[in-house]
Amino acid sequence: MNLIVNEVSGNDMPSFSKQQLVKKYGNEEKLQYVYYLRQGRPSFAFVSYIADIIQTGLTNVSRKRLDATLTRTHLIAMKYFHQITVSSSCVAFIEMLGLDSVLIRTHIQASRLILNFRNSKYAGSIEERKLQEKKNEKDIGQMMISLVRRQKKFAEAVLKYVEEATTWSMQRQYMKSNSYDAGKMWYLALLFCQLHNIKPSTVYLRECAKMDDWIGFITFSQTHQYPKEQLLEVVQSVLQQSTFEGTHELCH
Repeated sequence: MNLIVNEVSGNDMPSFSKQQLVKKYGNEEKLQYVYYLRQGRPSFAFVSYIADIIQTGLTNVSRKRLDATLTRTHLIAMKYFHQITVSSSCVAFIEMLGLDSVLIRTHIQASRLILNFRNSKYAGSIEERKLQEKKNEKDIGQMMISLVRRQKKFAEAVLKYVEEATTWSMQRQYMKSNSYDAGKMWYLALLFCQLHNIKPSTVYLRECAKMDDWIGFITFSQTHQYPKEQLLEVVQSVLQQSTFEGTHELCH
């Protein structure tokens, strides 16, 4: 009921409580699951998604539609990876649909690790830091979106950033590079490699070899099932470097 009355004519003032005005001038927009994900409301997103399926008369959801939904949700999570509410909602929504969320969770964790690393390198004023942090968020988000769309092309490049950020995180916690705790820090990088079907990271193995920690080397390589050929490459590379450094010291 419109309680506002025009004092001159005595008629009701125009109001969208009148259906005629709503139909003529109103802009009706249906809120889809994407809107609720950006609001950090995964349950509403799930209900909206299922309601759309029911309204179309479908009795089940095709694999193609689920894959499209997974990709779109993944892209939203990457764009807003720095906003925990949004990225977590994307993960929850995917799991509500009965889909595997491990790839999205891995990408979110990797993105945040890289962001923390990049933000730590800048030491300007508060305003300058805020601007740089915003830029880092945008750059990393775009990088991860490119990874989702063209995985093979960007996976190895992103891995390098993950390795740098992991090394920084260990140094910040004063961990020995070949310690057991340091080995656990490399789980994210190894999972990233496995999910993208690229060669597993060898940074930890190289550190063990450099320090003659062959027990740690063997334990870590067997635990994560490194290919024999890759282990030989690591050992040969480290030994050649040690030989070169030893010869260089003798010559000087």
